Amino acid sequence: MVAHASRRRERGYDQAALLAAEVARLCGLPVRDSIRRIRLSAPQVDLDRARRAENVRGAFVSESGSLRGLHAALVDDVATTGATLAAATVALRAAGVRDVRAYVIALDE
Repeated sequence: MVAHASRRRERGYDQAALLAAEVARLCGLPVRDSIRRIRLSAPQVDLDRARRAENVRGAFVSESGSLRGLHAALVDDVATTGATLAAATVALRAAGVRDVRAYVIALDE
């Protein structure tokens, strides 16, 4: 998934983007920065299912016309209710993506 720019600055990295890049490399697939978080949302951790969905509704946009008819894979590092993945899927489908699959990769350190 895509972290808001302010969260990337705060952390110094975007863990989901790093995961996506490695998955793509291992699978021999391209990575496209075709989705953008346009609104900083509150952290999801303390929200219930309904509030999580509302919190991220409209938070993503995909402006790339080159996605029409393609299949997309979303990669994230955590999924609790799926609200963030669902909101990102809405943006990709609006951009013409035919099929969206979500993959969550959790590593135990």
